[in-house]
Amino acid sequence: MLESQFFTVIEESSGKNVLKILEENDDVKLVLTDYNMPEIDGIELLNRIREIYSMDKLSIIGISAYGNSVVSANFLKEGANDFIYKPFSDEEFKLRINQNMEMLEYINTLKDISSKDFLTGLYNRRALFDIGNNLFENAKRGNIEITVGIVDIDNFKLINDKFGHYFGDIVVQNVAEILLKNFRASDLVARFGGDEFCIISVNLHKANSYQHFDKIRATIENKTIVTNKGNINMTVSIGITNSILKNLEETINMADIMLYEAKKNGRNFISAE
Repeated sequence: MLESQFFTVIEESSGKNVLKILEENDDVKLVLTDYNMPEIDGIELLNRIREIYSMDKLSIIGISAYGNSVVSANFLKEGANDFIYKPFSDEEFKLRINQNMEMLEYINTLKDISSKDFLTGLYNRRALFDIGNNLFENAKRGNIEITVGIVDIDNFKLINDKFGHYFGDIVVQNVAEILLKNFRASDLVARFGGDEFCIISVNLHKANSYQHFDKIRATIENKTIVTNKGNINMTVSIGITNSILKNLEETINMADIMLYEAKKNGRNFISAE
């Protein structure tokens, strides 16, 4: 029935092996588990999964032939998204599956709307501080190193005035795309303002940070956007810091001070503290 709905199905009779399967297949979005299984039952499996995966990341549906409301209540209380009694009809099964997958998609869409910038798809300012504070606290405890960079498009107002806001948006999107391509999934890349971006890079290390950001600066400088009003060539100025100050806001402010120094040095420049 799942395959008829174009799901890729992984079957496992032992609950103990499920966590390993989830670890090896990070795109799994749905787990269906029976209550009666060898070694560990469905409730214990559910508890182990929920220690790692929240309800908005992974949907879990319990299944049992026991016509007992206690079993279903225990599943739901321990974090199952839904519960199906056996036997069930094809129609009921497909309906429950679709409802749960649609709800998961809806929740993730809402999270994206609240945390992502509409124009670029990068994290927004709110998400920068929500996620960035966790990275900052880890760095403060010495678990990781962070490099904070502020990237600002040079003479952006002149680009808007000459080519119009439509092409101004395209410039912002192109810079955002270059930044995303040049940082890892573990790094936080956010749109900080209209033409300004903030990056928190993890374990880039001070010795490598200037070279890495300079490579990005050069890539943006060499990018040409062709328009019906002529070609747009853009540059960016960048301020970076590897210091851990009192809080994330002060650390970002230090990178912003370095950005101001880069602008004073003639733009298309990097200033590092």
